[in-house]
Amino acid sequence: MDLTGGRVLDIVEGRTENDCKQLIEQALTSEQRAQVTAVALDMWQAYANAVSQALPKADIVHDRSHLSQHLNDAVDSVQRPTLLFCCTASTSSIGKAPWPSFCR
Repeated sequence: MDLTGGRVLDIVEGRTENDCKQLIEQALTSEQRAQVTAVALDMWQAYANAVSQALPKADIVHDRSHLSQHLNDAVDSVQRPTLLFCCTASTSSIGKAPWPSFCR
């Protein structure tokens, strides 16, 4: 995508590393690729690998929505077991959990 003009430059059907690398090489000349300093993309590892190979001088920047989703998933993976433990502990003989209102 051309961030200045706000238009899509090209599209490829697949999501493989090779597809992405091929797209970069078809869409940009070698002179243009040498001038790329940053690439915004989602967190799909194949994309990051392709960009690292085809645009070695470019920094990879992950977009806000994918980064937020990744962080929310990480927090949920910690919160769910903790809340389950606390809810179980609040009904056991161990005593009251520190957050009994979450269990109601």
